[in-house]
Amino acid sequence: MCGGGGRGGGLVNGHFTVIYPQQRGYSYNTQFHFPCGGIPPTTNRSQWPTSGGALSLIPIHAFALTTVNIALGSDIDENILSNPYNVSMVPLFNQTGANSTFCLRKIKIPKKIVGDVADGVNATIQVIQLTGTGAALYSCIDITFSDKEADRFGAQEVWDKYCINGTGMGGYRLGDKDPSRPNATVVLSAASSPGRFAASSSPSLALPFLALVWFYILGFSNII
Repeated sequence: MCGGGGRGGGLVNGHFTVIYPQQRGYSYNTQFHFPCGGIPPTTNRSQWPTSGGALSLIPIHAFALTTVNIALGSDIDENILSNPYNVSMVPLFNQTGANSTFCLRKIKIPKKIVGDVADGVNATIQVIQLTGTGAALYSCIDITFSDKEADRFGAQEVWDKYCINGTGMGGYRLGDKDPSRPNATVVLSAASSPGRFAASSSPSLALPFLALVWFYILGFSNII
């Protein structure tokens, strides 16, 4: 098991840093480089559950439109013009809160690839955040699916260690009400279990514009 999470913030060397599973490297100055923040693939892969698992990161921006994608294989061509990580794991949502741990507790294996996922299969997970400045930021995590890791995450104490949402950290789907506003109805972790999911405020007026920029950058097929 690579990477680690905590109850609060941690060492952040990017606009956002994925701490579980462990990202390829730290790339503050190049994190806007498509599709993986300017960091090449690594052979030091993190183990990740074959049944799906947690993803934990520390962002430094108050809010960011966020999505998580995946592609199977060991030699994924990252030099093509379109996004090679074109299987969506977590649909577009607004992640809110900064400078603490944000965790999606259980990301499921997409139906499109579930039949190809098995112990020992390599893949790369891509996390993208579009911040209030309009900058698209990227981080990639090279993984190997592991039945052993799936068994480990069957224990509550493992979830408690690797998947904690810090104070003020949260998120909601686009189209749902901002949970920080009166009479809000939905607080959730997109495509994951909502355990320990807190909400914070976010500038909602910027979201329609950022959504348009997002669709322009990636195209609808990589988000839906």
